[in-house]
Amino acid sequence: MLKPSRISRRRFLLSGVAVAGAAMVVGWGVAPPRQRLHSKAKLPVEKTPWR
Repeated sequence: MLKPSRISRRRFLLSGVAVAGAAMVVGWGVAPPRQRLHSKAKLPVEKTPWR
């Protein structure tokens, strides 16, 4: 006779955390890169000796 399979609370919570982590990784991988500069103005271009 086999016991009915019941998932323990610990395994249920850990699987939920794993699914949420995987969803975050996929979301971060698909999201466009964010703008690092918070200004719409571009930086000024200066002449340098090596250009």
